[in-house]
Amino acid sequence: MTPSKSTSTMHFLWLILLLLMSVSTARAQILDLTVQEGIGVEQLLKAYRRAEDPEERERIALLLAMREETPLTQLIELRRTENAPRAQDVLNVALAMRGQESAQKLVLDALAASWNEEMKRWLGFVEFIGQDWALMGLSPILDNMIPLEYLGRDGLGDHGPEYLRACDLAVNIIARARSRGFPFAVDGQTQYNEEERAQVRAFLQGFRPKIEVFDHTDP
Repeated sequence: MTPSKSTSTMHFLWLILLLLMSVSTARAQILDLTVQEGIGVEQLLKAYRRAEDPEERERIALLLAMREETPLTQLIELRRTENAPRAQDVLNVALAMRGQESAQKLVLDALAASWNEEMKRWLGFVEFIGQDWALMGLSPILDNMIPLEYLGRDGLGDHGPEYLRACDLAVNIIARARSRGFPFAVDGQTQYNEEERAQVRAFLQGFRPKIEVFDHTDP
Protein backbone atom coordinates (compact mmCIF):
# COMPACT_ATOMS: atom_id res chain seq x y z
CA MET A 1 0.00 0.00 0.00
CA THR A 2 1.37 3.40 -0.97
CA PRO A 3 1.73 5.70 2.05
CA SER A 4 -0.25 8.93 2.05
CA LYS A 5 1.47 12.24 1.40
CA SER A 6 1.02 13.33 5.01
CA THR A 7 2.48 10.05 6.32
CA SER A 8 5.50 10.29 4.03
CA THR A 9 6.00 13.93 5.00
CA MET A 10 5.81 13.08 8.70
CA HIS A 11 8.49 10.41 8.35
CA PHE A 12 10.70 12.88 6.49
CA LEU A 13 10.16 15.52 9.16
CA TRP A 14 11.10 13.34 12.08
CA LEU A 15 14.22 12.17 10.26
CA ILE A 16 15.34 15.76 9.77
CA LEU A 17 14.39 16.59 13.35
CA LEU A 18 16.57 13.81 14.70
CA LEU A 19 19.51 15.21 12.77
CA LEU A 20 18.88 18.88 13.54
CA MET A 21 16.74 18.92 16.66
CA SER A 22 19.11 21.28 18.49
CA VAL A 23 18.99 23.93 15.74
CA SER A 24 16.20 26.36 16.57
CA THR A 25 15.79 27.64 13.00
CA ALA A 26 15.45 24.10 11.67
CA ARG A 27 12.93 23.29 14.38
CA ALA A 28 10.87 26.33 13.40
CA GLN A 29 10.93 25.29 9.75
CA ILE A 30 9.87 21.75 10.62
CA LEU A 31 7.06 23.09 12.77
CA ASP A 32 5.87 25.27 9.88
CA LEU A 33 6.00 22.32 7.50
CA THR A 34 3.88 20.13 9.76
CA VAL A 35 1.24 22.86 9.78
CA GLN A 36 1.46 23.42 6.01
CA GLU A 37 1.09 19.69 5.37
CA GLY A 38 -1.93 19.53 7.64
CA ILE A 39 -0.22 17.29 10.17
CA GLY A 40 -2.07 18.22 13.33
CA VAL A 41 -1.57 17.14 16.90
CA GLU A 42 -4.46 14.70 16.72
CA GLN A 43 -2.88 13.03 13.69
CA LEU A 44 0.44 12.77 15.50
CA LEU A 45 -1.26 11.25 18.54
CA LYS A 46 -3.05 8.69 16.39
CA ALA A 47 0.20 7.84 14.60
CA TYR A 48 1.94 7.41 17.95
CA ARG A 49 -0.71 5.01 19.22
CA ARG A 50 -0.67 2.99 15.99
CA ALA A 51 3.12 2.72 15.83
CA GLU A 52 4.44 -0.70 16.85
CA ASP A 53 8.08 0.26 16.41
CA PRO A 54 9.47 2.00 19.55
CA GLU A 55 11.87 4.02 17.41
CA GLU A 56 8.96 5.40 15.41
CA ARG A 57 7.18 6.37 18.63
CA GLU A 58 10.36 8.09 19.80
CA ARG A 59 10.45 10.18 16.64
CA ILE A 60 6.76 11.08 16.73
CA ALA A 61 7.18 12.07 20.39
CA LEU A 62 9.81 14.61 19.32
CA LEU A 63 7.30 16.18 16.96
CA LEU A 64 4.67 16.20 19.71
CA ALA A 65 7.17 17.87 22.07
CA MET A 66 7.53 20.71 19.58
CA ARG A 67 3.81 21.38 19.41
CA GLU A 68 2.75 23.65 22.25
CA GLU A 69 -0.89 22.78 21.61
CA THR A 70 -0.31 19.10 22.47
CA PRO A 71 -2.57 18.54 25.51
CA LEU A 72 -0.57 17.94 28.66
CA THR A 73 -3.03 15.23 29.67
CA GLN A 74 -2.25 13.33 26.47
CA LEU A 75 1.51 13.50 27.07
CA ILE A 76 1.02 12.21 30.62
CA GLU A 77 -1.11 9.33 29.36
CA LEU A 78 1.40 8.40 26.65
CA ARG A 79 4.19 8.42 29.23
CA ARG A 80 2.15 6.26 31.61
CA THR A 81 1.56 3.57 28.99
CA GLU A 82 4.93 3.66 27.18
CA ASN A 83 7.31 0.79 27.96
CA ALA A 84 10.18 1.49 25.56
CA PRO A 85 13.00 3.34 27.42
CA ARG A 86 14.05 5.70 24.62
CA ALA A 87 10.47 6.67 23.81
CA GLN A 88 9.95 7.23 27.54
CA ASP A 89 12.97 9.55 27.49
CA VAL A 90 11.45 11.75 24.79
CA LEU A 91 8.10 11.91 26.56
CA ASN A 92 9.91 12.91 29.75
CA VAL A 93 11.61 15.66 27.74
CA ALA A 94 8.21 16.82 26.45
CA LEU A 95 6.74 16.85 29.97
CA ALA A 96 9.83 18.62 31.33
CA MET A 97 9.40 21.34 28.72
CA ARG A 98 5.85 21.80 29.97
CA GLY A 99 7.02 22.42 33.52
CA GLN A 100 6.49 19.02 35.15
CA GLU A 101 9.10 19.08 37.92
CA SER A 102 9.38 15.31 38.27
CA ALA A 103 10.17 15.06 34.54
CA GLN A 104 12.71 17.87 34.83
CA LYS A 105 14.46 15.93 37.59
CA LEU A 106 14.47 12.79 35.44
CA VAL A 107 16.09 14.72 32.58
CA LEU A 108 18.80 16.20 34.79
CA ASP A 109 19.45 12.87 36.51
CA ALA A 110 19.73 11.10 33.16
CA LEU A 111 22.20 13.72 31.91
CA ALA A 112 24.31 13.40 35.06
CA ALA A 113 24.38 9.59 34.84
CA SER A 114 25.03 9.40 31.09
CA TRP A 115 28.31 8.58 29.38
CA ASN A 116 29.73 8.55 25.86
CA GLU A 117 27.04 8.50 23.16
CA GLU A 118 24.25 8.59 25.72
CA MET A 119 25.70 11.80 27.17
CA LYS A 120 25.81 13.30 23.70
CA ARG A 121 22.15 12.32 23.25
CA TRP A 122 21.13 13.97 26.54
CA LEU A 123 23.15 17.07 25.75
CA GLY A 124 21.11 17.27 22.56
CA PHE A 125 17.92 17.02 24.59
CA VAL A 126 19.08 19.85 26.87
CA GLU A 127 19.60 22.09 23.86
CA PHE A 128 16.27 20.94 22.42
CA ILE A 129 14.58 22.03 25.67
CA GLY A 130 16.53 25.29 25.87
CA GLN A 131 15.03 26.45 29.19
CA ASP A 132 17.04 27.90 32.07
CA TRP A 133 16.61 24.92 34.40
CA ALA A 134 17.97 22.57 31.71
CA LEU A 135 20.92 24.80 30.84
CA MET A 136 21.78 25.08 34.54
CA GLY A 137 22.14 21.29 34.52
CA LEU A 138 25.16 21.74 32.25
CA SER A 139 27.23 23.32 35.02
CA PRO A 140 28.77 19.99 36.20
CA ILE A 141 29.41 19.02 32.56
CA LEU A 142 31.75 22.01 32.25
CA ASP A 143 34.31 19.92 34.16
CA ASN A 144 33.80 16.75 32.13
CA MET A 145 36.73 16.07 29.80
CA ILE A 146 35.41 12.94 28.09
CA PRO A 147 35.83 13.10 24.28
CA LEU A 148 32.40 13.11 22.66
CA GLU A 149 32.69 14.51 19.15
CA TYR A 150 35.55 13.68 16.81
CA LEU A 151 36.35 16.33 14.23
CA GLY A 152 38.38 14.17 11.85
CA ARG A 153 41.62 16.07 12.35
CA ASP A 154 45.08 14.92 13.38
CA GLY A 155 45.25 17.33 16.30
CA LEU A 156 48.55 18.75 15.13
CA GLY A 157 49.68 22.22 14.20
CA ASP A 158 47.05 24.81 13.38
CA HIS A 159 44.38 22.33 12.31
CA GLY A 160 42.58 22.57 15.63
CA PRO A 161 41.68 19.83 18.10
CA GLU A 162 41.05 16.24 17.06
CA TYR A 163 37.89 16.07 19.14
CA LEU A 164 35.54 18.07 21.34
CA ARG A 165 34.97 17.09 24.95
CA ALA A 166 31.70 17.07 26.87
CA CYS A 167 32.68 20.40 28.47
CA ASP A 168 33.26 21.97 25.04
CA LEU A 169 29.85 20.82 23.79
CA ALA A 170 28.26 22.28 26.94
CA VAL A 171 29.84 25.68 26.25
CA ASN A 172 28.63 25.58 22.64
CA ILE A 173 25.09 24.67 23.71
CA ILE A 174 24.87 27.50 26.25
CA ALA A 175 26.24 30.06 23.79
CA ARG A 176 23.76 29.00 21.08
CA ALA A 177 20.78 28.69 23.41
CA ARG A 178 21.15 32.22 24.73
CA SER A 179 22.82 33.83 21.69
CA ARG A 180 25.47 34.67 24.21
CA GLY A 181 28.75 36.33 23.37
CA PHE A 182 31.60 35.52 25.74
CA PRO A 183 34.98 37.31 25.99
CA PHE A 184 36.48 34.37 24.07
CA ALA A 185 35.59 32.93 20.67
CA VAL A 186 32.87 30.28 20.60
CA ASP A 187 33.00 28.62 17.20
CA GLY A 188 32.03 25.01 17.81
CA GLN A 189 35.52 23.86 16.87
CA THR A 190 37.46 24.73 20.02
CA GLN A 191 38.57 23.08 23.24
CA TYR A 192 37.95 25.69 25.92
CA ASN A 193 40.39 26.18 28.78
CA GLU A 194 39.57 26.20 32.48
CA GLU A 195 39.32 29.99 32.71
CA GLU A 196 36.91 30.18 29.77
CA ARG A 197 34.72 27.44 31.19
CA ALA A 198 34.69 29.25 34.55
CA GLN A 199 33.26 32.31 32.81
CA VAL A 200 30.45 30.19 31.37
CA ARG A 201 29.78 28.68 34.80
CA ALA A 202 29.53 32.17 36.27
CA PHE A 203 27.03 33.07 33.56
CA LEU A 204 24.89 30.05 34.50
CA GLN A 205 24.97 31.06 38.16
CA GLY A 206 23.11 34.20 37.19
CA PHE A 207 20.13 32.15 36.02
CA ARG A 208 17.06 32.02 38.19
CA PRO A 209 15.53 28.56 38.09
CA LYS A 210 11.92 28.88 37.11
CA ILE A 211 9.30 26.56 35.75
CA GLU A 212 8.26 27.50 32.24
CA VAL A 213 4.75 26.23 31.63
CA PHE A 214 2.38 26.41 28.72
CA ASP A 215 -0.52 24.13 29.54
CA HIS A 216 -3.01 23.35 26.80
CA THR A 217 -5.18 20.70 28.37
CA ASP A 218 -8.40 19.26 27.08
CA PRO A 219 -11.45 21.31 28.05
